[in-house]
Amino acid sequence: MKPPLISKEEVGEILRRAQELSVWVKSLEEYAFSECLQGKDVPGWKLVEGRAVRHFINQEEAFKVLMDNGLEETMLYERKPLTLTENEKLVGKTKFKKLLSAFIHTPAGKPTLAISEDKREAFKGVTAAEAFAEAGS
Repeated sequence: MKPPLISKEEVGEILRRAQELSVWVKSLEEYAFSECLQGKDVPGWKLVEGRAVRHFINQEEAFKVLMDNGLEETMLYERKPLTLTENEKLVGKTKFKKLLSAFIHTPAGKPTLAISEDKREAFKGVTAAEAFAEAGS
């Protein structure tokens, strides 16, 4: 990736403006959608049918048909464990932490770009140069 032909200050300012612009664009999209929904013309745009998600009308009856046609009931269901959060809700936060803290790893969050006024502390991760230096030693 080539370095930008603008200063870091300009990059910061453009990113701030882009956030405002994306909010404005989202508002325009909502307006255009509303207009098209009312049958009004927005040149270059139209409403189309979105992706549909199929579902059983009666899953129990559908599964009965499948079992009557040779499928085993065990093939129609999967057994899966509850998530960490679901287990925590089941047991309660305090008891969960007491019983399972040795089995839980919370990795550092992935870096994400935020405005300087964001309340979170600045990321203090390893730079690429530091990572390569460590790999070479």
